[in-house]
Amino acid sequence: MNIIDNLDYKLRNPAKDIEEIKRVHAEIEKKINRERPDPKEFGRIVSEEKIKQDLAAVEMLEKKWGQGNDLETQETKLKADIAEYIIYKNLGTWIDQKALPIITSKPDDYLRGIDLLLESESDNEKSPDINHIGIGIDVALVSSKGSSQSIENKKNKIKNFIRLGKLTEARYVSGGSFEGSIENLSYIAIFVSNEHFEDLFSSVLKNGSNDKEQKHILKYIIAYQILKQLGTYYQVSNKKEHDVCAYEYGKANNFAYDAFGHLLQEMETDPSIWKKVSQDPGVQEIEQLCQEIENA
Repeated sequence: MNIIDNLDYKLRNPAKDIEEIKRVHAEIEKKINRERPDPKEFGRIVSEEKIKQDLAAVEMLEKKWGQGNDLETQETKLKADIAEYIIYKNLGTWIDQKALPIITSKPDDYLRGIDLLLESESDNEKSPDINHIGIGIDVALVSSKGSSQSIENKKNKIKNFIRLGKLTEARYVSGGSFEGSIENLSYIAIFVSNEHFEDLFSSVLKNGSNDKEQKHILKYIIAYQILKQLGTYYQVSNKKEHDVCAYEYGKANNFAYDAFGHLLQEMETDPSIWKKVSQDPGVQEIEQLCQEIENA
């Protein structure tokens, strides 16, 4: 390698190096697969037939994915998976452990579009029951080139859910003291810009949240996206008299405000934070989505 090649190598952004992206993704996939719930262990909760159907569908999708997508689509998927892990790794720290981020099973991820769960347990002293509140999160990467077909597909899915008064389901959930299925689950999207992905890419494999991640603007962006969606989906569902949907989104909104409210207050008192949040491409996509849902 001559000096010019060496200089070029040092200047290259590793988040744009496909081989480095593949290497990091492989390491992350190992971590995620160790934490994913195994549907085969849910036989006393979910019927054997449903489990077999889910696993067969996952196997088919994995084979189809490896054979039928071009290199650009595959790279986008790898980067989206890494963005998902960045959120999973840091979300608990960003909200002072007020709720539990959970990696979903492959069927809940591949078939129901839930990459992460944010789950909370509230004890009632007068009852032995535990009230499990969950939010299903679908993570996607927003390119600087603008909205992609993948982003539009996710937005259309949510618009149809709200129009029909439909919620989703996490069939195989294991986290904290809870193991089982969560039906009537609130469903939202989080859109991470490519800029923030590249900024945090180099530290994603480090254990625990480092100082840069803890202070990153992404925590405010995610807080705003979550609260904006839950508030909008509750109001529209309530207006349409989709009672179950409105109840679940209202409950999730209250839970999310408890977890993210301190970040919202910081945005409201610091104009410099709000300026960065309001100009974020992911936030702008969510704003547009919520406006379209309100106007439908």
